[in-house]
Amino acid sequence: HAHRPGGRPRKVTVERRKKWFESLDVEALLLQRGISFRPPNWAKGHWMRLDEFDNREYDIRGPEEWIRCGFSSHGEFLPLRAQALRLNEDNSGVWEECMCVGKDADQFIVRWRDDAQSLVGRLQILFFGEDPEVFADRLLYAFQALHKAQSRAQLNFFVDNMPIDDIQCLGIDQVARILALARSSRSLKDASTELAANELVREVNLDFARTMNKIVFMHDPEVLGHAREVPDLPNSDIGKDKEAGIFSGVNICDLEDEDESLFARPVPWFALWPLPEYDFTQTFSSFCFGSLLIKPEVVSTLCGVSAECLWLLSTCQYVTRFESILKVEQFRQSQRTRIGQTSKDVRDTWVSNIIQIIQRNFKDVGKGWFSIHETNPDTYAEGKVKKLLYMIRLMMEDTLRYFVLDSVEDYCRAIEYCSPAEVHVRGLLDISSTFQPRPLVEPAVR
Repeated sequence: HAHRPGGRPRKVTVERRKKWFESLDVEALLLQRGISFRPPNWAKGHWMRLDEFDNREYDIRGPEEWIRCGFSSHGEFLPLRAQALRLNEDNSGVWEECMCVGKDADQFIVRWRDDAQSLVGRLQILFFGEDPEVFADRLLYAFQALHKAQSRAQLNFFVDNMPIDDIQCLGIDQVARILALARSSRSLKDASTELAANELVREVNLDFARTMNKIVFMHDPEVLGHAREVPDLPNSDIGKDKEAGIFSGVNICDLEDEDESLFARPVPWFALWPLPEYDFTQTFSSFCFGSLLIKPEVVSTLCGVSAECLWLLSTCQYVTRFESILKVEQFRQSQRTRIGQTSKDVRDTWVSNIIQIIQRNFKDVGKGWFSIHETNPDTYAEGKVKKLLYMIRLMMEDTLRYFVLDSVEDYCRAIEYCSPAEVHVRGLLDISSTFQPRPLVEPAVR
């Protein structure tokens, strides 16, 4: 934490916030937001779990991070001081101080003052050092999200069960236009797709009738009258005799899913995705100046060089397959012969092929960035041929490096295959070796 000159020291800020957090009462903050857990029926009307609507964006630390805060430098775990909601047998709850001693799945293990232990969720525990006001806002958000989700589920349930017999469906002309647009390709005009098309038309008619029912339901005066009975706070009506409306507490216009109402969107002028204005000419010019892949000759050259490099990687500079028993001198001679042949292939064949690929692809390129006939050193240094040759050189260096590493690995594996698995020495002239058949693998390519 960097301290700005003239600013408040961090220790002073931490101490002030610590005292401020200790002076706040979480139960009083929740009462200001209309939330109280003291009535036994505080969860009246909740057929969804409150923890499912927890917003973790309010977290300053994750559950695992809070537990890690309890470990000392010596690795010893010290309980965390906290304040948690303790529920009684009648479901009424009070906020009491406790110690968090561990974590079990998504819940925390807390120990109360009477040494009793219980499991509490994240919305039921306030750690020491956490802002009580933010925690109260977190609970308020969870209650509001729960109420809105239940109202939305009820709305969809009512709309889905409304009769659709007297609802006007799509006309014959509208269905014909939809089918003509949907079956515009030749393969979809086949008679075998007629059954599937009729099923899709039935679903479209059902969705159209459901939409009409939803419009009628949401603009019904009685429904709007219940929706206007909005309590100021999430559970401020708990304990009262008045029966709340089905959609009380939420705005019925907010119950539609996001992006569900197509009429709320502005109609675009063009069927194109809008992009911010930018200078395409300058951008394209900068890309061409900084990139090598702007000519087909460059792509053909890199593909040819890559093919030659892969060919070299598929070979091995040592003899790794032995068809018969060899003496030591024969083994050394075969290895020297293979190493000499491989060196000749790399020096004469591999390098020559790469040179021929470059000359063949750029022989007809005139003056410019990729001219291989340039004789001026300054022009060559500023051109792209130098960068291309440098890139090819790096490819060749990597190929040689991995070629040597793979060859050594193949050689070691071949020697291991020729070594006996078990050697039994029973006497000076009584020695037996056991070989296990092992598959001969192809040369490794990194």
